[in-house]
Amino acid sequence: MDRITASVGTGSANLADDVALVRRLLRRHARWVQPLSPPPEQGPFDAELDRAIRAFQANGAALAKPDGVISPSGYTFKALDKAVIAGPRHRVFTPFCWAHIDDGLTAQDYEAAAKTLGADAAAIRAVADTETKSSSWDNVGRPTILFERHYFSRLTQGAFDRSH
Repeated sequence: MDRITASVGTGSANLADDVALVRRLLRRHARWVQPLSPPPEQGPFDAELDRAIRAFQANGAALAKPDGVISPSGYTFKALDKAVIAGPRHRVFTPFCWAHIDDGLTAQDYEAAAKTLGADAAAIRAVADTETKSSSWDNVGRPTILFERHYFSRLTQGAFDRSH
């Protein structure tokens, strides 16, 4: 497990070793800084690294409001320090996750999702009502979707029917 000793980002300490580690980790997770290129392997904290950090926070860490700062014990660093980040994280839902974790979606949220997906807002609402449990969001801000046991069984030829 890698560690930084101080925060890296705008207005942070940006110690050389910490910046180098953040650069290396961002290069490891290059797919999560797209469409940007991963930052160069070496160099001080700069605008390019700031953009890469914010892109990672939005895509790899799925933060609704990237702040461009990576703290030693913060969520961004924990996500960045993973060997692999499961994905994909869907851009349609990311802006809604933390903004609505304690409440439901608004009509404007459904309209925005519908516009992004090129669908009807009523269809988005129908899927949300049908496919989610009692809450639209889980305890870490991800959209919930019901587990379809029969579909899982069919796709795995029943290999996990007893254990799942």
